[in-house]
Amino acid sequence: MASLDEKWKAVDNFESIVVDRERDVFRVTEELYDLHKGRKQLRGVTSSCNYRLTIPFAPHLFGSGKTTFARTYLELVQRFGETFLSTFASDPSRRTFLEKLKRTSLLFVDLKELEPTEPKERNLKWAVYYLLYRSACNQMGLPFMKPDEAYRHIPPYPSFLIPELRKTLGIPPDQFLL
Repeated sequence: MASLDEKWKAVDNFESIVVDRERDVFRVTEELYDLHKGRKQLRGVTSSCNYRLTIPFAPHLFGSGKTTFARTYLELVQRFGETFLSTFASDPSRRTFLEKLKRTSLLFVDLKELEPTEPKERNLKWAVYYLLYRSACNQMGLPFMKPDEAYRHIPPYPSFLIPELRKTLGIPPDQFLL
């Protein structure tokens, strides 16, 4: 039987990591499609345990370009749509999803800009909602409400925030907001 020291010996021969954007675009698009297809679970229609509301993306790889990828994802979908993603779009429902994804509006929010909130009834969830709203206004070059005004005007629920973001960004209801 191997000792713990032998079993958990550090590995010191790492291969260089190659960032494969085509594979990343395919994987993220596939995850977004699964999220889109499985939205019924959010409404409590199904009880499947195979539904995740996240896209795994190697947060431990510093400097691998995750932020750049997020900012340029839709451009990459356009670029790889006819080549690499053509295998993804072999199914008609996936093809429809991909075409709709190509018309998606992107709202990039830098969570490093997240600020503490006062008073205490405004929690982290509200602070993130305010950051989403503020980022949408900044993206469109619009003035934004101060936190006190926004707290009164936009209650901290998705049913209020999403329409406000759509209105600010000028996104029709049939278009995705990523």
